[in-house]
Amino acid sequence: MMIIIISIFFAEAGIMLLLPFFHALPLIGEVILDSVILIAVMAPMLYIFVFRPLRSRIHEVSRINKDLNAEIDEHKLAEEALKRSEERYRLLFDLLPYGGEALDREGFVVDCSIKNAELLGYDRAEMIGKKITEFLSSESKLVFQEKFPLLRQGRTVQAVVSMVRKDKRFIDVERTARPLFDSEEKFSGVLALNVDITERKKMEEELKKYEHIVSSSDEHMSFIDRNYVYQAVNDTYLKAHNKKRDEIIGHSVADLLTKEVFEEFVKKRLDRCFGGETVNYEEWFNFPALGRRYMDVEYYPFRDIKGIIAGAAVVVRDITERKEMELELKKANEELEERVKERTTELEKKTIQAEAANRAKSEFLANMSHELRTPLNAIIGFSEVIKDGMAGPVTDEQKEYLKDIWESGKHLLRHINNVIEVSGIDYGMAKLAITEFDISDLIKSSLAVFTERAIKHNIKISQETEFEECMIFADMVKIQNVIHHLIGNALKFTPDGGSVRVQARLTRDEGRETKDEKASIVLASEASDRPSSIVISVADTGIGIAPEDMGKLFQPFQQLEQTLTKRYEGAGLGLSLCKNFVDLHGGRIWAESEAGKGSRFVFAIPTRREKING
Repeated sequence: MMIIIISIFFAEAGIMLLLPFFHALPLIGEVILDSVILIAVMAPMLYIFVFRPLRSRIHEVSRINKDLNAEIDEHKLAEEALKRSEERYRLLFDLLPYGGEALDREGFVVDCSIKNAELLGYDRAEMIGKKITEFLSSESKLVFQEKFPLLRQGRTVQAVVSMVRKDKRFIDVERTARPLFDSEEKFSGVLALNVDITERKKMEEELKKYEHIVSSSDEHMSFIDRNYVYQAVNDTYLKAHNKKRDEIIGHSVADLLTKEVFEEFVKKRLDRCFGGETVNYEEWFNFPALGRRYMDVEYYPFRDIKGIIAGAAVVVRDITERKEMELELKKANEELEERVKERTTELEKKTIQAEAANRAKSEFLANMSHELRTPLNAIIGFSEVIKDGMAGPVTDEQKEYLKDIWESGKHLLRHINNVIEVSGIDYGMAKLAITEFDISDLIKSSLAVFTERAIKHNIKISQETEFEECMIFADMVKIQNVIHHLIGNALKFTPDGGSVRVQARLTRDEGRETKDEKASIVLASEASDRPSSIVISVADTGIGIAPEDMGKLFQPFQQLEQTLTKRYEGAGLGLSLCKNFVDLHGGRIWAESEAGKGSRFVFAIPTRREKING
């Protein structure tokens, strides 16, 4: 009511103020006056029913707008906080030292770390949107199908799977997966972490092999820390001590081996090992299950990852059998040495006796040879005088008898001379009379001696030398004797119609045979300024020598077969004398032969020999 009265008051006041204007414009003024009167009458009603509710509504809208702006500010702050949280999550996700991935509730990759993508050889974008099973091997897909339902139940799952890289290589991965839930506690996905254990698995496999080797080894193996406490032992160690593992591990060496053994044999050597030294020793030990055994013990210093010696690896080998064999061998050697000593003493006595007997024999043979040679020379001389008619006429028949006497005497004289030579060599009385002579002339004169005999048996004799003249320094008589023996033997063992060939050449290699004989031949003028040898060989087409008889050559009083002894004359001294004469000249002699095809005897001596007498 108060509002209506105030409204009328203001309306009347307005009319009063407008009356002068209405008197000036009567028509317009009436219209306006009527409008003002209408507004004045209607204003209270408009205020009551329009303006006041509208003002209230405006106040309410302003309040709602203010509240809405505040809520928008809070949402922006929340979004910024969420954005910062996501950035921190992404940073942490990518900084993980192992692979990480996020899956949706169906197992599709919705996010993965850079490390995870690198682990499998992909870009991150290549992995997102694909199902995780696309990166698993066939066997590991079965594992995923088995484990994924457990994640839906809210359980954390851990498993080792085989994942397939982009380059088709397989890697072993230790995978830990945790379920994710939304605000309504509904399963929304999985967060998984992947650790590449390929190298670790390889190392584990290698370690299993080493563990198998250690556990199956016959050697006693253990690890002892710096407190002299066992930290590890193998099965062989347990069996030897008749203990269980927990009865040794954690216990001291003194507890197991006794304090006395530890102090006397083990401690000081372990201390050396803890100082960085590899220690080895052998000792007798008593074992509950093995008894008294001789062991080869080695301590190896073990260093941790920092290089600090943390203990000793101990390897003990049972060498009892070897030790017992050594003791037996030592005993046998001592007994053998004693027997050898006794036998040596006995042999020395017998050697002295044999040498004395040999000297006596040589002296006897020499004396007997001289005693025989004196009358034999008379027989040879007088038979030749009578044969030649110098003592009176003789008949042809008597000449034949005298010729047989003379030839037999000469033959016997040669054997006696050979015996004297052998005795002189054995007794150390052999001497060389060194002179300079032409070896070519010596060969020619030697062949001339046997010409008549060769013609008689239709045997062809030939001489081949690489020189016309070759002067050497040697004992001419002894070299002539060697050549005579070799040519005589060749004629003796060559059947009628055969051949004998004598060859001579100079060589630089002191008579050693070479595959290329031409390479070893030099002229006398070329050999004058360097050491050289003369090599002389006598080859025949005779009966040859069997391989098993080659070792008998050049041995005194040796003839090859009994049948040969019956068929061919000789005492078995010729080749032995040849070897002795060649040896005296510092040369060597050898033979080459094949049964039924002939033989070749070769000797080589230096062309220059110092003039010595003896």
